[in-house]
This record gives sequence, structure tokens and C-alpha cells, in this order.
Amino acid sequence: MRGHRLWFFCALLVAHLVAAAQADDYGTYVGKVVVEWLPNGRDMKLTQPFAYISPGDTRWEAPEGSVVDGASIPRIAWTMIGGPFEGKYREASVIHDVACVQKSRIWQQVHRAFYTAMRASGVDATKAKIMYAAVIYFGPHWDRIVNPRQVPLAEINLQIQAISRLASQDERLMNTWVSIRAPHPDFGTSTSQNAAEIIMTFASPKPRKLSEKQFDALKAEIQAKDIPLTEIENYTPSDALPP
Repeated sequence: MRGHRLWFFCALLVAHLVAAAQADDYGTYVGKVVVEWLPNGRDMKLTQPFAYISPGDTRWEAPEGSVVDGASIPRIAWTMIGGPFEGKYREASVIHDVACVQKSRIWQQVHRAFYTAMRASGVDATKAKIMYAAVIYFGPHWDRIVNPRQVPLAEINLQIQAISRLASQDERLMNTWVSIRAPHPDFGTSTSQNAAEIIMTFASPKPRKLSEKQFDALKAEIQAKDIPLTEIENYTPSDALPP
């Protein structure tokens, strides 16, 4: 009986350690940030490729030659770190800067990767959450344009109907709109006047705007209660609530 009990507690301990390790998995970096200052004294250029692999094995590339200036980190957050490329924030800032320029993923995913990258760099949870809140409410936001495709003009209505059906079935596409334009000569192999490009744009919902006073209130709440990321993302200031 003691042997079974001992086995049970050992299995429980292993499960706990595995869960703790998974909970602390914030990803890893590939390479180092190696840069040279550009003549304007503000921008830096990567002289070596650098990457971050976030939880879930998503790879965030910062190719050699990428120019970064810290612009993706709003100045309201600089008072906490002194500058976007100082201390433990540097690697995460480089990844965030490049991703905000590329815009190949939706802004929510880019900002969440900034948070996990900060944690991977050793930034403590409270400071990382405040920085995350700063980029959520004061950082860059953009719509995602899906690669255009060329279709015959006779099929335009059928294509739009198909897109509408998808949007009604998938809430992630509810903010999608479609634009149609004549084909560009460089698009594909056909420049027929009987064809057109269909472009789908996924409009990522923007968060409500916060004043600096409201952001300070959110920052105080993070410091006092260590609220989860979902509450930060859906924060409603108390002075914006109905009476």
C-alpha cells in the first residue's frame, strides 16, 4: 500500500513540475542583437539575423539589415525603462519593432509576443504587463490585408457570396470587408480586362482610447492586483462606466 501511495505522490510531483515548466515557458531567442548606429543617430540596423520563438513555436524573424528605432514602444512607457533598447527590454523591443513594420500578423498577436518576449528576457511580470498595456492602448494598430487573388469578372458576385457565408460562420471574419480593383500589370500572368483582383481586409478591432490618467489607473491596478492579460486587453476605466 505504501508503494502505491509513494508512486501516486511521485506522479503528482512530476505532473506539478511539468505544469510549472509549461506555465513558465515564454519562448526563446535565436542569436543575439548585434546592431550598428545609422548616421541619423536615432536608428539602428541589425548586422546579424535575430529571431524569437514564442510559446507555440511561432517564429518571429528580425532579418539582417532590419532598421529599428524603438518607435513601436510608446513614449508613455519610456519612463519605466529609460528607452526601448535599454536593459532587459532590448531583445523584445527589436522583435516588436520589426513585427510592427512587417504587419504580417494581426496587431494583437504581435503585442502578445512582445509580452512573452519580455518575460523570456527576464522582465518581471508586473513591469511586463504594464509595458504590454502601453503597447495595447498607445502602440501601433493595423488591419490585415489578405493576399489578393485574380478572378474573372463573371465570378465576382459568386466570390463575394462565398466570403459573406464564411463571415457569417466565423466570428473572426465578422469585421472583414472586400474591395475590388482592376488587375495591376505586375499581378499574376494575366492582364485581361475581363479579370479583377479581390482583396480581403481583416479589420482587427481597436481597443478604446485611454487618457494618461486612465492609463495610470490601469497601471496601479496591475501593480496592486496582478490582473491577467485578458483583463488588461478588455480594460474599461471606472470613469467610463455608466453611473
